[in-house]
Amino acid sequence: MDLQFSFSFLVILALSAGICIAGNSKPTGHLKPLGSHRPPDIDIEELHEPISGDVFFRQYASVSKPVIFRGFAKKWPAFTKWTDEALRKDYGELEVKIETLEKGELAVAIGSLGMARDTVKSFLSDSTNEAYSVSSDLPSPMYGDVLVNPALNCGELSRSIAEVDWHISGTTRTPLHRDGYNILNCVLRGTQDILLIAGNHTHNVYAEPNSRYELGTISPINVDGVDLIKYDRLVNVRYSLAQLTPGDCVFLPSSHYHQVKSTGMKNVAVSILFGRVDKFSADECKDASLEAKSLDNFDVLWKWNGTGTMDMGRGDDYFFKTIIKNRMTGKVKKKLDMKALKRLFTEDLGWDMDESEGEQAKEVMLILDHNKDGIVTPEELDSVERHAFKNISYIIEGDITDLQNTYDFEFGFIDYNTIRDRVGELMSGVSTGGPLDKESFVDVYTSEPILGSKYKGEKLFNKIDADADGFIAASEASEDKLDDHLSEYEISYEGEGGRPDEAEDSLVDDDETEENEGEGGRGTEGGDYYDDLELDDDPRYTDEHDEL
Repeated sequence: MDLQFSFSFLVILALSAGICIAGNSKPTGHLKPLGSHRPPDIDIEELHEPISGDVFFRQYASVSKPVIFRGFAKKWPAFTKWTDEALRKDYGELEVKIETLEKGELAVAIGSLGMARDTVKSFLSDSTNEAYSVSSDLPSPMYGDVLVNPALNCGELSRSIAEVDWHISGTTRTPLHRDGYNILNCVLRGTQDILLIAGNHTHNVYAEPNSRYELGTISPINVDGVDLIKYDRLVNVRYSLAQLTPGDCVFLPSSHYHQVKSTGMKNVAVSILFGRVDKFSADECKDASLEAKSLDNFDVLWKWNGTGTMDMGRGDDYFFKTIIKNRMTGKVKKKLDMKALKRLFTEDLGWDMDESEGEQAKEVMLILDHNKDGIVTPEELDSVERHAFKNISYIIEGDITDLQNTYDFEFGFIDYNTIRDRVGELMSGVSTGGPLDKESFVDVYTSEPILGSKYKGEKLFNKIDADADGFIAASEASEDKLDDHLSEYEISYEGEGGRPDEAEDSLVDDDETEENEGEGGRGTEGGDYYDDLELDDDPRYTDEHDEL
């Protein structure tokens, strides 16, 4: 009797479990590409004729509304001119930042100038790098081939272009992300499907809310196979889909999350990044032409000449004005003094505010405080010349925001102890087994566990080979000199944002600097970034300055 009861109970329990399992159906689109959970149902307006800056600001930019400009880029010289052959011939010696994907994650690409750096000619000629892609500042010598949409021809919009990037890839997908800038993205070759989600869904796409000093943010969702059980809030998120063919452009508001799927054997696109303008002088646009003008007619804030350190990913004047205004205090009239500025550095940026950082805060104050009374008003802040914020960027963000923008990336990416141990073994071998030739040295440098580039391997060999005879002899393989030879590799790469741990100054060799970098020691235009700044012990720039 007991056995019969137990058997019946188990049957009922099993049936109940089966019912629960059957009733626990997986949500539509689970573990499928982003957008599979529902069809796109928010239309994006399409324009086939140019519009004025006033119309663009009122109807699209000021309200963060995406819009497609069909066929606009077909008018660009680049649309017909930028064949692989022509790019190699006309711009082959210019440089690009390169990357690759491994298992859906960004990984290190190795070019002719080391990790993450190549020339246009080498990138387009190397048949072994089909998995590599370009994601780089557009070199300024190529600006004449790009036309700027007439929507940016006048008013504050015409003075808001911060950065211009170009992208060359095969079939790739970006993560779901939001940029710190408005973007006009134009496709020249291949196609792009861009999924857009309004910025008020930050919580629903599981992205970290932007702090007042972050430029953009990324959702952790795997766009190739969305886990809708783990990320269940995404199930009801509506979205738009912009489908671009060669010649099409789309306005991507900075507020919108977007994910880009590029297709084609070689997808080529240009992105014009411009500031989040919060006011617009419509009177300036009354007589503005609706004819597109070439990019070299515009003042691009972070212009790069195609060689040396690039400033890709930095903030613009709107960004820095915003974080500074957030620190202004006062019941009657908003203002910023040194105490408030130092709170910005310590609380917003996480600085310890040691003596050197205190001097940097003073440098920022000297740039902003026009009448030198120790107080910055909103009017003074608004009157600061746009390019002065480049100085503020170098002070606040450091000389290097991302080591991949420099020639030093390989030095920071390779583990110092790993390269010291392996090169040390080679030097020991020279002492006991005879001279080492360059080819053998480079083979070791480019293999496990170092996995460096041929370019940097040859440079390291030349550094050790003091007499430049093509061999490392016992007299050149001294253990005492090894740390000096490898000193550049003592920096560490921490990813985007912030200075590398030991990179107080550029660690590029002097000969490499002279060969590759433009005026001012980097690829951006200009020379000394701190011209005309005089630091002193003026009490107006101390914490003790009385509030007005």
